Amino acid sequence: MRTIVASHELLPKGLELESLSVKTGRVSIRVGSGATICVCPVCGHTSSRVHSLYHRTASDLPWHGISVALEVLAPGASSAT
Repeated sequence: MRTIVASHELLPKGLELESLSVKTGRVSIRVGSGATICVCPVCGHTSSRVHSLYHRTASDLPWHGISVALEVLAPGASSAT
């Protein structure tokens, strides 16, 4: 039996599925932020400009012998509006 689940049901609000790769012994999931604005963690100002992008990869113990990697592409905002 195969179950089909939409990506928006699996991901937290604000993340969008960019790619999913299933190969023998490895699943790679790549997600990105769907946010159009960010808040500076230092000064609190909002910006719609992307200053930089940060790649974060999370890996854990294998799931039923299959390696799973989650790559998140997160924007960093410029303080200029």
